[in-house]
Amino acid sequence: MAKNKLNMKNKNQMNEKAVSGENKKVQDNKIEGKINEKQQCDSGNESNPVTPSHEHGEECINGCENEKLVQVKVSLPNNASFEATLSIEEPSLELFQVISEREDCCYRTCYQLVTKGIRLDTFTDLEKLVNLENGDVIEFVQSDYSTREARDHVRRMCDILNINDISTYVLNKNGSSFNYMGNMKTNVEPDSKEGQMLAVPYDYVLPGAKDLNYSHLIPDLTNKQMKAFNYVGISPFNPPTPQRKLKGDVLYIYVETLEGKCYNITCSYKGWYVNSTSGYKFNSEQSPQHPSIYHELPDLLMSISLGFKKVWPKALKARIDMHVFEKLEVTFPSFNWVVPSYEATQDYFRSEDETQIQKTGFEDLLPGGIRDWNEELCSAKDMQKKEFRDRLNKDRLFYKSYSDFVKVAVKGAVAIIDGNIPSLNASDDFKTQMFLYNAIFFSLGYDTKGHYESFGGNDAAHTISNNDLKGAKAFHALDKDGLYNLGLCLVDYKGYRVVCQSIVPGILERDQDADVNYGSVDFGKTVRCDENFAKPLEEVAKEMNSMPHTIVTVNSEGEEVKTKVFTSIETKGLVGKDGRKYALDLFRTFPPDVNYIEGAKVTSMCEKNGFPKFCKHKVSCLRPEFIETFINSKTEEFFSSLGNAIKENEILKTSTLAFASILEKLCQGDELETEEQTTEGRKVFKELLKKIGSYSDSSIDIRFNNDCYYPGIKFSENDDIESHKDLLADSAEYLAFKVIPTFVQELLDTNPSTTPLDGYALSYNMHAKGINMRYLGYIAMLTEGIDKERFAYDLVVSEILARSIKHVFRNYATELPRSYTGTAIIHFLNCVFGNVEYDSKKSLKVKKGKKRSNSNDNNDSQGWKELTTSDVWKDIADDSKKSFDYSLIYKNFDDLCKHMSIKKNVILRRFSKMVGLQFVAKTIKLDGKKLPFSENDLYNMVPVIKHLEPHAKDAYQFQRIGERLVIEGKIEEAQSYITESLQYMNFVYSGLHLDMAASLKIIAKLDYITNNSSSAYINLQKSITITERVRGLDYLFLIHDYITLSLYAFASKDVGASLQYLYRARYLTNVIFGDGHPILATIDGSLSIILYFNCDYDNSGKFFESYMEVIEKNKLKSNGAEKKGLTEVDIKTALICRLAASGYAIRGLFREAIKIEKIVYQIYSSFFGKNHGKVLESGQILKDYTEKAVNLQRKLNDAHGNGADIKIGDIISHDIREITHDKMVGFLNVVNGVYFITQDEINTISASE
Repeated sequence: MAKNKLNMKNKNQMNEKAVSGENKKVQDNKIEGKINEKQQCDSGNESNPVTPSHEHGEECINGCENEKLVQVKVSLPNNASFEATLSIEEPSLELFQVISEREDCCYRTCYQLVTKGIRLDTFTDLEKLVNLENGDVIEFVQSDYSTREARDHVRRMCDILNINDISTYVLNKNGSSFNYMGNMKTNVEPDSKEGQMLAVPYDYVLPGAKDLNYSHLIPDLTNKQMKAFNYVGISPFNPPTPQRKLKGDVLYIYVETLEGKCYNITCSYKGWYVNSTSGYKFNSEQSPQHPSIYHELPDLLMSISLGFKKVWPKALKARIDMHVFEKLEVTFPSFNWVVPSYEATQDYFRSEDETQIQKTGFEDLLPGGIRDWNEELCSAKDMQKKEFRDRLNKDRLFYKSYSDFVKVAVKGAVAIIDGNIPSLNASDDFKTQMFLYNAIFFSLGYDTKGHYESFGGNDAAHTISNNDLKGAKAFHALDKDGLYNLGLCLVDYKGYRVVCQSIVPGILERDQDADVNYGSVDFGKTVRCDENFAKPLEEVAKEMNSMPHTIVTVNSEGEEVKTKVFTSIETKGLVGKDGRKYALDLFRTFPPDVNYIEGAKVTSMCEKNGFPKFCKHKVSCLRPEFIETFINSKTEEFFSSLGNAIKENEILKTSTLAFASILEKLCQGDELETEEQTTEGRKVFKELLKKIGSYSDSSIDIRFNNDCYYPGIKFSENDDIESHKDLLADSAEYLAFKVIPTFVQELLDTNPSTTPLDGYALSYNMHAKGINMRYLGYIAMLTEGIDKERFAYDLVVSEILARSIKHVFRNYATELPRSYTGTAIIHFLNCVFGNVEYDSKKSLKVKKGKKRSNSNDNNDSQGWKELTTSDVWKDIADDSKKSFDYSLIYKNFDDLCKHMSIKKNVILRRFSKMVGLQFVAKTIKLDGKKLPFSENDLYNMVPVIKHLEPHAKDAYQFQRIGERLVIEGKIEEAQSYITESLQYMNFVYSGLHLDMAASLKIIAKLDYITNNSSSAYINLQKSITITERVRGLDYLFLIHDYITLSLYAFASKDVGASLQYLYRARYLTNVIFGDGHPILATIDGSLSIILYFNCDYDNSGKFFESYMEVIEKNKLKSNGAEKKGLTEVDIKTALICRLAASGYAIRGLFREAIKIEKIVYQIYSSFFGKNHGKVLESGQILKDYTEKAVNLQRKLNDAHGNGADIKIGDIISHDIREITHDKMVGFLNVVNGVYFITQDEINTISASE
């Protein structure tokens, strides 16, 4: 890739995918420190790429430095031009993209780029087309229109005008999504009227604000929407008659201008003109009133409509003013759970896109018609990966193909559930039907033919689809050459689970069961293992920690047949018509969790604590993160035991070799000093390997038999199945009594400000530790036993409740008639959050459990009306017990709230995001006496998507190296690596990705600690923009981001914006959790400081009081591990109290000032001793306040006696505690946990260690 390929000066141009330097090989060391958030960031910054140094042993592989770059001039219409640096080894795609972003070219779609008489295209490398040299000119040449290009031109014009159209964001059209950051006002003059208004806190963010209004979550785009015409659409006079085609007509469109005039416009090969059609009478001749032909449609419309002429330049400017991250598409669909309502408007292309189900948006862009997803994904996998550039191209192609696959799959899944796609077996029950749409195969996540009846039926089928996706992720990460798996994603919509898969070539033309070369299709009755699959799957099994085992079956002649398999027998291997080997049905890729398998062998400790517990299915498996942790623990156990054995063994003690040398030789299989020592050492080595359950007797190789508890199969007598079960039992005990208790303790010991905010953060942290969600009840029990009053306990129970409601809703939603879906969902929500009683007089009760012949037909049964609050909460209690072994036996939500501090709005948000409910952005009163929801509150149901998460692997490695260098204190090198990481991500992802946001966030942090607060401010703004668009406007980590952004903004002296960001963070906290979360201490403390600096002492005092309430409520216990947290909180409290006391004093409230300053004195005295300078300073301040209070009272008394007027401002000195901007930045750094230390202090710390 070229360095600075396109040196555009426009600040909004995307940082071109400059890729300098090469791949660095580095060990996959884990970054230290607690990171509760998945790495997420990119940079839209205009920084130059820097080749990282070659220190730390990283090897730079020649990847991009040898590219031949040429400097060319691009000539544009209207005598405009710009310089560009191109790599001749790449196509000119990016050059076309940059031209499409220019204000003077963004609406031009029908043109060619020509140099030396050769036309450039977007697919062929430049060196294969033309011999480019420095100084060559590339000409922008207008070309003739075709029907496709004419339609694209009209669509492009409409897209530019709809850049801020609400429906575009609500429908996620063209990868658009809401972005709040880009609509916030920054750098406003603080003394201006607007600046003063922005600094005042909104009523809805003040402490104690009631009735949460969700409309503030969405940016107000009302004044930004542009209307340039009343209607533009394709004319019904299309297509041109053969005779008109011969005369050059391509397309006809119909336009109604803002002035109310109607025009029929012809697109010919050479351009656009107004024809003479009037009403229903077609006349293709050019209108004499408008004789000109224009190559671009907007130029024509500006000549006939004054309204369009006024709006069009504004639309172009609005588009150019938007940052590139506000315009790039989100590569995977993203929906917010609250959206603004909008009135229906006439939009031809929107109506066409949303009603023509078969269209995916790719038809007009790529040759070849329907895309072969399997071929695209497999071709990407087949690409070379030896060289750095090859790996980048491979990652890019796979990511693009897979993200497009997911988009089409989601559209197909929604259309299937809505009844818009015919099935392949329409006569069957809907839940058993299969579908084919745009070369993607769809099925529903149900036990269609009783295949999984012995595993748990529909519950098992639902879990199997999840496990299959986990297996697909593992196989994708392994990237084994010569072995392929299907493109896969899961879509949950209206209670249904839709499984979307690419198609193995030829699989629909033959009997799949007959062509399986590996695995079993009849639950172990027959098992196959073709030699073509044996070797690759043996290698895969080693990487996946899967234990080979032998299955004994009986053939048709009654003879026993022994078949050795390397994975679970459920894994199918077959050869496609394309000759590729495919591995399917990967849901048993990971070992079973015996803590949730009835009758499984568990340890005595597990048995004493109630394991194995009940589970609704028998396909529970361990997470790969836990498997890694468990193997690491076994490795540590082995080396510890080996070390002790070497020291205690009488023969090995005689060796003169150092302990480390003996250990190394034994591990490598080398001989020791004597034959006796070698024999004894190897004997001890093998015994200890056997003790930890190693599959190999020469090295540590922990593997699991994934078929240990597969019902109905027989193992060979050579397989020690009992030892296999013992290993699984050990792993289950380690999970339940080591990993989970440690996680619970960390959850309770965590600094309150970093406690997980919601169920998503909790589940993410659990998964990162390898803990399945079925352990939530066990975690709640452990948490309750330690400290029931902690916030963590409420969080865990809230997640159990939300998931139980989801399970109940899933069964409820699939039985609803389409005509009453919205009304029935509102009724369900009222039953959950309100109090609904059944009126038996209105309808007859339908027998419980009555089956419908087709759950997705047009049956207008209104049995859903009989559901009551009592029914729902009984189902919730039943599900919470079965799913999580935790009792939630309550009459209704209000009854629950009497016993626990669980908030209704928190559960509503979490539940809605899990099942895909969208609400109108407005105030929803959940605590009133009336039923909380009405039919107008629910806006839509959207799909919830689970898919692979392909990454730019080398870019991620660069990011990891940069993070490690930060820990080592090598900031400049770290910046180089992270910047390169970002540039590679730009190249691979093309659109927006959370990894880009993570890189940008790290870059911002590095900028800030190197005293470049302005750059930090800009980069974090970009990071937040990406995060909002990719993850939604209320993504929980945005709270931390906005708090940090406020710090950077204040350091950059943008005080008004700094307050705006904190107001946003506080509002998001109320939306996600509500009042009382410990993170409010950081927000309110920062607001108190900045408002004090801004001389808004009243509001500063309000937030200070809220800060003290939160601190008091969440105060850590001062013992052992928590003492450090207490110290940090109290030091922050002292700083904030100091400013608060000064604010009270400035207003003449000396009694309050003295009371608050005494807190400062007590904190400093307890930590520094009474002779410390800070304590003495606090004592002096108390003395000053006391004296001023006496003087004030005396003057007030004198003035009262003399009958004279007195102004407090004339008596109180406003410089009681003079505060500079730099000192305030220091205070905010401390409150936000940012500490700067000098080199001398670093040396002192290093010496002490």
